[in-house]
Order: sequence, then C-alpha cells, then structure tokens
Amino acid sequence: MTTSNDVLEESTIMIREIETNLDKALQKRREDIAREFEEKIRREKEEQERALLKVEEEFARRRGHQGIPENALRLRELRDQFQTRSVCTWTRASATRKTSSG
Repeated sequence: MTTSNDVLEESTIMIREIETNLDKALQKRREDIAREFEEKIRREKEEQERALLKVEEEFARRRGHQGIPENALRLRELRDQFQTRSVCTWTRASATRKTSSG
C-alpha cells in the first residue's frame, strides 16, 4: 500500500509542477502580447499624430486662400476620421482636448 501512496504522491507533485510551469509560461505570453499591443498602439498613434500635423500645416498654409470656417470644418472631419480608425484607447476627454487645442 505504501508504494501505491508514494506513486500517487509523486504523481501529484509532478502535476503541480507542470501546472506551475504552465502558469508561468502563460503569464509570460500574456505579458509579451500586452507589450506588443502597446507598441503597436504607440506606433499607430505616432503615425496619426504625424498625419494630423501634416493636415494642420496644410490648414495653416491655406488659411489665407480659403474661408477659415471651411478649413476648420475639414480639419475636424479629418481628426474624427483618425480617431475613429484608431485602435488606440484614447479617452473622449483626450480627443476633445486635442480638438479644442488645435
């Protein structure tokens, strides 16, 4: 009977070790995925900020050539498009703050 109990105990220990190793591997993978996602968000946000800067520069350049209300409306439309396409988790307050400061 002791041999049977020893085998059972060893099996239990091995199963716990496997579970622990799996938990560690899964946690590492979760962290890697989160880090990759955050990097992707950062890159896309930078790309959108560059695009917005180009639009704002074009807006400033054309300010004297067209009516200002038309340009302001177009700039707002473009910002809305960029914010809608974004996978970033921008808050509404952040988007409003950027729109009102521009």
